[in-house]
Amino acid sequence: MATLSADQRTFAADQGYSGGTTWNANGYGYTIDVSGVTNPAPQTVYQEQRSGNMTYTFSGYLPGTNYLVRLHCDEVWWTAPGQRVFNVFINGTKVLTNFDIYATAGAQNRAVIKEIMTTANASGQLVVGFSNVVDNASISAIEILQNGLFDPANVVATAGNAQVSLNWSPAAGAAQLQCETCDRQRRALHDGRQQRFNQLLRQRGDQRHDVLLCGVGGERRK
Repeated sequence: MATLSADQRTFAADQGYSGGTTWNANGYGYTIDVSGVTNPAPQTVYQEQRSGNMTYTFSGYLPGTNYLVRLHCDEVWWTAPGQRVFNVFINGTKVLTNFDIYATAGAQNRAVIKEIMTTANASGQLVVGFSNVVDNASISAIEILQNGLFDPANVVATAGNAQVSLNWSPAAGAAQLQCETCDRQRRALHDGRQQRFNQLLRQRGDQRHDVLLCGVGGERRK
C-alpha cells in the first residue's frame, strides 16, 4: 500500500528490486527522529528496510535528464558506528563510499537522507545498487525528483480564455512564489522603460550619465 507524506508525496510499496531481504520494525514500537532532515518520509516508511546486496531499477525516465535521488535511511539495530557500512552505486558509478548510517546520524533511530544528483541513462533508467562492506546495506526508501524539484501539493488546472490557471498549496514555510517566465518579462519591461527614460534625457542634452530607475520591480545595476 502506498503511503502519503505530510507534503503529499506518495511512497509506493517496495518494488523494482533484485536481491536483499526485508525487515519490518513496526512491531517493535520504534519512533524515528526526523527532526534533522528536510522533507522526510512518513514514519511507516522508516520502520521498514530492505537490507543486503541489492539493486533497484527504475525505468521510464528521460534519457540524459538530471534527477535528484534521495536515499532515506535509519539505523534501528546497531548502537555504535562501524557496525553497518556499505557502498552505493547509481548507474554503475559509486556515489557513496563506506557509508555508515549510525555515524552520519549520530544516534540510533534517527533519519538520514543522502541526496545525489544524477542523470538517467540512455535507456531512461536509474539503477541504484547497494554493496555490503560491514554487515548488510540498508535502505528504507528511494525518492526520485526531476531536477531536484518537489512537486507542489494539490495542483488544480483551470481552463480559461486562451490560458490555463494553476493553483496549488505552497510548501510549508514558503514566503513567496517566483515564476522565472514572469521574472524575465518583468525585467524586459523594466529595461524598456529604462532605455526610453535615458533616451529622453539625452534628447534634452543631459549626456553626463544614465539615471537608473528603481521603482517597484526595478533593479539597480551599474
